[in-house]
Amino acid sequence: MASRKQIPVWSLADVGIDPDSVGEEAATIEVTKFYKPVFDGNCEFIEGESLEEAAGTLALRLREDKII
Repeated sequence: MASRKQIPVWSLADVGIDPDSVGEEAATIEVTKFYKPVFDGNCEFIEGESLEEAAGTLALRLREDKII
């Protein structure tokens, strides 16, 4: 059974990677700031008499908002 299958674990040496080439010390960028973006949780349900009508309304709204 798949649930009992052992998942292989490989080390850097097993895959031929130099330990000095990975990790924070080897990073070519520097993270200067972490932040949580503001989330606007507004939600709108698109309704219609049929699926096609609702899809058309959605497409129109996305075009108006310059998303597509």
